[in-house]
Amino acid sequence: MRWRDQARQWLRSDLAALRKALEIDPDTARDLVRTTLSHWRGEPDLAGLREPPELIERSVDERKDCLSLWNEVGLVEERAGQAR
Repeated sequence: MRWRDQARQWLRSDLAALRKALEIDPDTARDLVRTTLSHWRGEPDLAGLREPPELIERSVDERKDCLSLWNEVGLVEERAGQAR
């Protein structure tokens, strides 16, 4: 559990940096953000934080936090898609 908590913290930190890059220079950051978040969505090492069969094994609080993280990822993906 400690490592999953740490992973979520790192991902949120990286996500904040990606969000900031989109705010500063959306045209330049858009491709980096899309590529990075697409990688996160497919990365097998993150399946324990993302995939429903894995999440079912987590506590309610941890599951909520994981779902919240991926919701945040989706919002940043949307922002990157809208950046022109």
